[in-house]
Amino acid sequence: MHKLSIHQLGPIEDCDLECSHFMTFAGFQASGKSTVAKAIYYFRTIKEDILKLAKSQAMDMETIKEAGAYYIGKKFELEKSLENHLREKFLRTFGSPWGMSSEMCMEYHFTNTCYVKISLKNDTKYTAPNYIRITFSRDLENFLRDKDNSLSTTPLGIPKEETEKFQFDCPQTNITAN
Repeated sequence: MHKLSIHQLGPIEDCDLECSHFMTFAGFQASGKSTVAKAIYYFRTIKEDILKLAKSQAMDMETIKEAGAYYIGKKFELEKSLENHLREKFLRTFGSPWGMSSEMCMEYHFTNTCYVKISLKNDTKYTAPNYIRITFSRDLENFLRDKDNSLSTTPLGIPKEETEKFQFDCPQTNITAN
């Protein structure tokens, strides 16, 4: 069973709930129903995000090989790419963290050992106040490192079998991709 914890996000002070495949929210206007729904969507679509980034990584590496050039620029790492993608996704979903409490924290458990945590860090080394900090569980970190550059391409793209195996191996196997 998936579990979501939210602390200091929008109108929500503290919220801990178990997420099932079908949930109904009822409550007063501006009580946080949409915020909870957005948080569930944000976390439940991470598996699709990982697959999309891995495919993009494979295609980018193939383009570099075809060009016959050595890739000297920034290395495309799956873990770092997911972290950056989730930071951008947070901004699109919840807006700027500038006005949010620096105590804001969301944590979503896919299993007992696989989770993603989003928090804000107010630190002078970052250029923006309330820098969005992404933390992966050790299981998810290991998966991302093991699967870094693991998909290969053919002239027709990435083989379906590889994509299916990648999805199956993902530690969040109880998340179904639509």
